[in-house]
Amino acid sequence: MPRWSRPTAQQTNWFAIATAIAAIVVVFCGGGLSGSEPIGGQAGPLTLTLSTPPTCDTQPVVEAFAGEYDENGKQVVRPFGWFNPGDVQVTWVAEGGTPPYRLTIDSQSRDIRTWEPFGAQNGAGTVSCARTRGQAFIVGDVAMSDDGPVAHTYFHEQPDADSGRKTIRATVTDSSGATADTTVDVYVILSVPGRGTPMEAGKTYRVEGTLLTVPDGIRLEMRGAFSGIGGASGFALHVLDLPGGNDAWLNMTLSLAELSRHVPPHSEDDSPNYDVDLHAKFDELLESIGRMPVVGRP
Repeated sequence: MPRWSRPTAQQTNWFAIATAIAAIVVVFCGGGLSGSEPIGGQAGPLTLTLSTPPTCDTQPVVEAFAGEYDENGKQVVRPFGWFNPGDVQVTWVAEGGTPPYRLTIDSQSRDIRTWEPFGAQNGAGTVSCARTRGQAFIVGDVAMSDDGPVAHTYFHEQPDADSGRKTIRATVTDSSGATADTTVDVYVILSVPGRGTPMEAGKTYRVEGTLLTVPDGIRLEMRGAFSGIGGASGFALHVLDLPGGNDAWLNMTLSLAELSRHVPPHSEDDSPNYDVDLHAKFDELLESIGRMPVVGRP
């Protein structure tokens, strides 16, 4: 049965960017073991260790549609899930207990690229960058990319693909039924595709290929591109939610250098008609350009 993504009958290939390695390890001992030394040939405590890159780049979700024929032979198109490009590699090591092992990582028992089951004492697999605990599912054949086979993975419900910390939880079960679990944090970076994408306070985004962090206390939205201002091309970042119909914006080049800014005027008594110093917030945003986010930040 043919599979199409809106708005055209074509599949779209995506790729994810992962950066330097970081590790956060938490150990839980299952199977009633207390962590003491094994005695009488008893297996040691079952433990699980995870590691992952500190960041994970992703794109906005896209609703996917399937083309099929009804009972009258008429071609129809129906939605069947949500696609979110962007994944991150998770490496694990299981020790102790009684092999063989079975693993669940980020609510998944299979790699979302190859659809191979998670298992073995140690290994690496991929999970979605989407900040959601919903189950993913595979549709259609496995496509090929420069990195090898890639499964088309979708979600039954629209996943959360915004920037922010994502906690990946994993559980290992050995052949006796003992379990151990642990978590690792990764910071998801949403690449802003253009106009109309809200950018939340305190979160790091990728805009025109460059990182920037929205200061606390304001929300931003990227609006239409322009050209010809001082001989440069660029875009505007507008501040959202200002009271009284006020508007404030920062005009920037495509390389994220400031071109100009506009901040609402003061009221008649010379007090600002908004609650934050927008000039200071714009300065803070400019200082954040190119800086990596803090993984531990929400």
